[in-house]
Amino acid sequence: SAVYGITSAHAGEGKSIVAANTAISFAQMGKKVLLVDGDMRCPTVYRFFGMKKKKEGKGTMYYQVFIRH
Repeated sequence: SAVYGITSAHAGEGKSIVAANTAISFAQMGKKVLLVDGDMRCPTVYRFFGMKKKKEGKGTMYYQVFIRH
């Protein structure tokens, strides 16, 4: 198994879209993929996968996605 990190020095450089596309590519190759959006202030990865954003409790965000094979 491997771990990949995608980073850059500035906001708006396309890290989230690169991460999402990389995750999709690996999944299409039959690999198991866990994509974690580490941006706690302004998460965006959930948007690329049609996920719903919920706010429950004090400052805790939960994301819900349904994946079908």
